[in-house]
Parts: sequence; C-alpha cells; structure tokens
Amino acid sequence: MSYGAGPAPPPQAKRYGPVLAWTALFLGGLALASLATPLIYAALLELLPATRWPFSRVFNRTAMVIAVLLLVVLRRQFEWTALRALLRSQTAGEAAIDLLAGLGAALIGVALAVGGAFALDLLGAAASSYDFFAVRTATALAGGVAAALAEETFFRGLMLTALASSVGFRAAAIASSGAYALVHLLVSDPTLGRQGYTLGAGFAYFGHAIGRQLEPASVPPLIGLFLCGLVLAVAVRRTRSLYLAIGLHAGWAFAFQVLRHATRPLVEIPGHSSLATHHFLVGTLWAWAAVILSGALALAWCALPGSRATLAPANGRRGS
Repeated sequence: MSYGAGPAPPPQAKRYGPVLAWTALFLGGLALASLATPLIYAALLELLPATRWPFSRVFNRTAMVIAVLLLVVLRRQFEWTALRALLRSQTAGEAAIDLLAGLGAALIGVALAVGGAFALDLLGAAASSYDFFAVRTATALAGGVAAALAEETFFRGLMLTALASSVGFRAAAIASSGAYALVHLLVSDPTLGRQGYTLGAGFAYFGHAIGRQLEPASVPPLIGLFLCGLVLAVAVRRTRSLYLAIGLHAGWAFAFQVLRHATRPLVEIPGHSSLATHHFLVGTLWAWAAVILSGALALAWCALPGSRATLAPANGRRGS
C-alpha cells in the first residue's frame, strides 16, 4: 500500500488509470442507473403491483448494484490488495481496541463541543420521552457501525488507497473526501415516484434529486462532511488500518443521529434542502470543532507508547 510517489514515477497510463476508473465508476454508474431504473421500476410494478417502493428507492438500489458490478469489472484499477492489507494489518484484539479508541475519541470530541454549543445558546434540549431516546440510541448505534464499515471500506479502503498510489496522498484525500461529501446530495425523494416509465425518467429524477439540494444552506453541511473525510483519511494513513477510522466514523454517525432527536437548534435553520435540515448539525462551527478535536484525540492516542495503532505493521512496515 502506497500513499505517495515511488522513486520512479509510473507510466502515464498506469498513473491515471485509477483516476479514470473512479471517474467511470461514479459518472458511468449514475448514467447506467438513470437508464436502467425506469425499466426495473416498470418491471417491479408489473410483477409486484402491490409494491409501495418509490422510484427514488429503486434508483438508489440500482445505482448501488451497478457500482458493485463496476468495481468487479474494473477491479485491476482498484487497490483490492491495499484494502486487504488495511483489514489484515492488525489482530482481532488490536482491531477491537482501535475501533473502541476511535469511537471513544469521537464521543468525547462531540460531547465537549456540544457542551460549548449549550453554553453559547446554540443548542437546547428537546422534549422527548426516555423510551423514545432508548429506541433511537439502539438504532443509531447499529446504523452508525454499519454505515461506517461500508463507507470506510469504499471511500478510504478502496478509493483513497487507489488514488494515493497514482496521484499522491494529499490529492487522494481531497478527492475521496469530496466524493464522500457529494454523495450525500443523492438523498431519496419519495415524492418523485410513479411518474412515468420513459427512458428519460431516470435522468429526470437524478436532475431533480440534485437540483433540490442546490441552495446556499447546503454548503456548510458539505464542508462538514468533507472535513470528516479528511480526518478519516489522515487516520487511515497514520495507522495503516481502517479500524480507527471506522470507530471515529461510527461515533460521529451515532452521536449526530442521537443529537438530531435529543436536542433542538436555538438558531434558525437557513434552508429547506435535505442537507440543510437533516445534516444541519454537521454544518455548524461547533460540529467542525468536534470533528477536529475527535481526530486530534484519536491521533494522540496513536502516538502513545505501546498503543496498538503505533505497533500495527502494514505489509511488514510500521505506519508513519
């Protein structure tokens, strides 16, 4: 696994192969999903007339399946060996410690930032019952771990390592973090369903899904998500492993999901898009401070003498 250029620069075709492959995966995957979804949706309605699936859900599931197929077809351009190294660089015990360390760093960082937000009258407590919070806590934790495992495998385990081997770590971290943030523009819109089955319906839905997110209030959440991606990329590079990043990611996802229901913003939400409302918290200055503080805590733990992350080898080398 390499995060920078070697002594001899690779040939141009080899150097830009991963860049072209990832561009093809995102743009080609969305184009193929736009073409295929209307046909799949019409077939589902014909075979399962009682289905209540909105067009948006079929589109997103189709896009995910096509992305997986493209990963297989273009597998030579993706760093599957690097992903295996990231997953196998530690024993099960060391991986568990990294996961818990990342989770703890995320929760401590968010807790400190939330305290500051309450002190500055930016957040207030929501009036909800304990039973409601108990259910939300369990589902948020399970969902956070599942999302972290899938997204870190894809964006850091595959995309970051593949791009880093061709364009260097900094450019790869920026590109993978930007892709991670922009993917959140594709939030399902159930209101656009059962509206025609022409071949152009998929492209119409895609344009609608993106268009409704394009407002100034969507920018701060995108910046927050991009910042999360950068911190996670640094965690992967520092540990030569995915587990600390998975722990951080799971902790943030869990904490912000619970905070959406346990708190209420005392400032006006400036927009109406899904990013501006559903991801409002991650677009605040205190949340950005929480992300940076969590990352600093996690990396400080890595630097402790005898920490698992410091001792974990990767391909026979220590992380640096």
